[in-house]
Amino acid sequence: MYKLSLSLAAIVLSEHASAHNLNLRGALRGAASSYSSDVNGTSLSLGDGSTPLNEYGFLMTHDSATGYLNSRRRLSEVEGTATEQVGGVVNDWAITQSTGFGGQLGCGARAFDVRPYQKDDGSIIMHHGDVKVDHSFTEAIQEVIDWANSNTDELVLLYLSHFDGASTCETDVKAAMATLGVHVAACSELSGLTVDGAMTLGALSGGGRVLATDGCVAENYDSSITCYKNPFSVEKFQKTEGGDKGANGDVQFLGFDTCYGDDMTTRNSMYAYLDTVAAMTPSSDGTLNMAQGHWQSDSYSVTAGTLSGSSLLKDEESSQLNSVLASDKVAGYAHLNLLEVDNVCDGGLELLAAIRARA
Repeated sequence: MYKLSLSLAAIVLSEHASAHNLNLRGALRGAASSYSSDVNGTSLSLGDGSTPLNEYGFLMTHDSATGYLNSRRRLSEVEGTATEQVGGVVNDWAITQSTGFGGQLGCGARAFDVRPYQKDDGSIIMHHGDVKVDHSFTEAIQEVIDWANSNTDELVLLYLSHFDGASTCETDVKAAMATLGVHVAACSELSGLTVDGAMTLGALSGGGRVLATDGCVAENYDSSITCYKNPFSVEKFQKTEGGDKGANGDVQFLGFDTCYGDDMTTRNSMYAYLDTVAAMTPSSDGTLNMAQGHWQSDSYSVTAGTLSGSSLLKDEESSQLNSVLASDKVAGYAHLNLLEVDNVCDGGLELLAAIRARA
């Protein structure tokens, strides 16, 4: 019988912001144009430049900065809050990407979920909830700039949110972006913004196109979309099977539904969620719309996944979520703006191709 304290799981769970519902004003409309890119040997159209930005499909990476984390870092190195006995458990459930920003772009990412954190010394890194990603924010953004300058027919979006740490974090992040030459759009600038207008607004001195937003995204977060569901606890086992009591309030799992294998319970909940979000009519005020095509985490799912020897990256691989979205789901989505995924380097190029083939 497996036993693991749920307190470990709480360390890696982050607060998810509610959807941004803002009144946006102003407009920047671009003339129609067309852009194309060669991805993995296939020419893909970026689409008609007159398409509203919040009606164009982007492949976005979830908690993008976690690709810089060391998967085997010990818990004791995360703010000194736990012992060294557990090894990489925290990072197993914090890491959502297998590589940094440049690598993610090569795997098909065209939008990033960037969560800055400012240290007491003023330096800016990034974070996933309580887990700090001790990698320079500006160095990560520079990777995006360098890639964009070498792929001038592409548009890359940076969604800035969850500013944390020092009280000056948001102000200093915007100053750093200005120094790097990347425009951070206010929500009012998104009203009426087309793909062509975004390309113009995000123009870099080196020829690339990178546009950041200060929030301005409806996240459509649903905490129930987890890979592991319906755990059996000691209490239930006692009543039905006469099992032993748990010690110190721990929960002993006997079994649970998963997002892989023959059971389709959890996968069907994911597909139903995505069907709902992809049917939403785009906001008239230009707010970007996110569909979270990745497994959420809670204390039960982290514990069950750990007992199963899994991780966020392995959950995506085992469920083949990115592959299924690319081959069977995306083509049927009427409205798709920001499709956010884990583990973009597992089938990301095929998923990007499927997103763009919808146009």
